[in-house]
Amino acid sequence: MTVVAVWGATTWTTRITVDQLRETASGRLTLYESTLWAAIKRYHYLPYVLSRNVEVHNVLAGSAPADDLNLYLEALNERSGAAALYLMDKNGDTLAASNWRTPESFVGSNYAFRPYYKNALEGRGGFFFGIGVTTGLPGLFLSHPVVIDDEVAGVAVVKVDLEPLQRNWQQGGEVVFASDMEDVIILSSRSDWRYQTLSPLILPTIKRISLERRYPGVNLQPLSIRRRGSDGEEFFEIGQEEYLVEKRHVRGTDWSLYFLSPTTLLAERRSTAVIIVGISVGLVLLGSLFARERRLKLSSQREAAEAERFRQLNRRLEVEIEERRRAESVLRDTQDELVQSGKLAALGQMSAAIAHELNQPISAIRTFSASARVMLGRGVVDPVNETLDQISKMTERMGVITGQLKTFSRKSQGRLEDIDVLDCLKNALVLVEPQLRMDKCALETSLPDKPVFIRGDAVRLEQVMVNLIRNALDAMKAQPSPWICCEVFTEENWAVIQISDCGDGIDEAIAGQLFDPFFTTKEPGKGVGLGLSVSYGIVQDLKGMIKAKNRVGGGAVFEVWLPLESKE
Repeated sequence: MTVVAVWGATTWTTRITVDQLRETASGRLTLYESTLWAAIKRYHYLPYVLSRNVEVHNVLAGSAPADDLNLYLEALNERSGAAALYLMDKNGDTLAASNWRTPESFVGSNYAFRPYYKNALEGRGGFFFGIGVTTGLPGLFLSHPVVIDDEVAGVAVVKVDLEPLQRNWQQGGEVVFASDMEDVIILSSRSDWRYQTLSPLILPTIKRISLERRYPGVNLQPLSIRRRGSDGEEFFEIGQEEYLVEKRHVRGTDWSLYFLSPTTLLAERRSTAVIIVGISVGLVLLGSLFARERRLKLSSQREAAEAERFRQLNRRLEVEIEERRRAESVLRDTQDELVQSGKLAALGQMSAAIAHELNQPISAIRTFSASARVMLGRGVVDPVNETLDQISKMTERMGVITGQLKTFSRKSQGRLEDIDVLDCLKNALVLVEPQLRMDKCALETSLPDKPVFIRGDAVRLEQVMVNLIRNALDAMKAQPSPWICCEVFTEENWAVIQISDCGDGIDEAIAGQLFDPFFTTKEPGKGVGLGLSVSYGIVQDLKGMIKAKNRVGGGAVFEVWLPLESKE
């Protein structure tokens, strides 16, 4: 019986813990994959832009020297933040490059052996990660054919430095890495794993990598991995550590992204389950022995004299009194636990809200920090001061955002002042503008000519607008031509902010639950259901109201009504 109990407890504990680890890993993979794709998408357009440049066409046609183009590529590269920009002719010779002044200049070098060059000659965009044969520095190469008179006359290329992204991974303290189509680790939070393979390479693959000079000077050795599977899960044993593996394909690439969760928590919980089961079985055995002894004792007592029976009654009365005392003690402990559980539930709600509300400022700070690092590396100081000012403002904003959780329990003590709704909307649109561009979402605005003043908190009102706009974006994921309209107008003594989309609209069955905490229609791992609830609390605190309805023609409309502040 003990063996069966231990087996059942460990099996159940293992399943629960693995599910928790997988859910966490899936959420983290979504974040890592989004940041990696954003880093790539930031430069994806540059080769195409270069391929359409008239000066590029003139250099390829031989009607203009490359000197002016070198200066143009140098200036463009400084503004874009890429590692390098360069132009090759149809023979693979580099005619102009942004690094033409440096000792590692690409000008005059031939890169016809690179796949991104061959892909571009075939009329396709190139996507290639490798170590530079000239600089010795790794990077992602994106290319696009330059077409003149319906023929490919050259290739425009941008080299993207992904080292800042990898350093962010390393600072995060988690085990995550990306591998190419040959299972070579190209980015990793563990620097000693980089350029190792997940499995031994076959000879044709080794020859192809060598011809492409993909990783010159690197000895591609397999990472020491012992793989095992259990109940549909995959585990890696690397060195003395064991990890649960979660893998995902990186969109738009032939890369794979891995997140490894250490199984130390799994081992600890298994040990705890074994100990608990062992103690429980021991208590059951002790209880059985005690019950048997008790029955024998009662049997002998029934044969004793009348006086003995009175003594037994007294003993039983004492036992009952002690049990009642114990029951009262257990009741008090249970009440204390219920109070503590309520506190923990509130704390969990605040933690989830903080994670939900601070996502935008944290992402902005990461982007501004990366931009400052690139500009400092180039010696460009003036824009850095502006970037640092933006970071300072974001940190101040993050401090104010945390105060929003007070709306779940009590009135906010934040200071209210006269604010312009139009300024708040413009600031909110600045925050969501990158997401609008990435999702190819059209934006329309209808704003009055004069300011619209209310009595409120600008940062909190901006957060409401950001929440509503992002919810609109999420509701239009399946739409081929997403569209959002932001309107501000006044009606009697109210300022009205109206945000419309062209999504599927609001299901009548859930309309009454939209503003409930932790209610969400998103997939697991993509939302905690606090956005609208927090927004509802903020609007209530500002003595306003928020409404949701379906738009005529399809989509949803959210309206925020706030009392106007007279401004003479």
